[in-house]
Amino acid sequence: MSMQCLFLSKGGMPVMIMIGVIVLYLLLIMIFSRKGSGKRLGSFRISETELTIFAGFPYNYRIDEIERVTFSYTIGKKNVFIGVMRVWKTESHKKRTSFLFDSTCYRKKRGFADTKGDIDEATQYLMDKLKKHGIKCEYRGREFGKVI
Repeated sequence: MSMQCLFLSKGGMPVMIMIGVIVLYLLLIMIFSRKGSGKRLGSFRISETELTIFAGFPYNYRIDEIERVTFSYTIGKKNVFIGVMRVWKTESHKKRTSFLFDSTCYRKKRGFADTKGDIDEATQYLMDKLKKHGIKCEYRGREFGKVI
């Protein structure tokens, strides 16, 4: 079956409309996630009232709803260290959300494999940025088992 025949058949038009809607939705997300009055700090942006974490899609948290942010690390495949950042909310049915990070949030270029020192520097950088805005941060050390 040729491509022309697929899109001209009875069900072809709704498929094309759905693809168009999805592409438009993704473009709008990309456009609006780049705007804002806050500073973009590595893997997140902080404005006066909101913390936005960029992990595929932007995750928004009101600063007054954040109980604390915890940091830890785990060891991935081939002994690569991975940072873990968890946002704990005060009153929510979902108390925490986990995000993974590496040293690119601290250094803007990618290395081959992150060491514990690289993750510690990145963690300290992220914690300092959050503490400047009054967000309570904790360092928990190594995580064992499944992270997310």
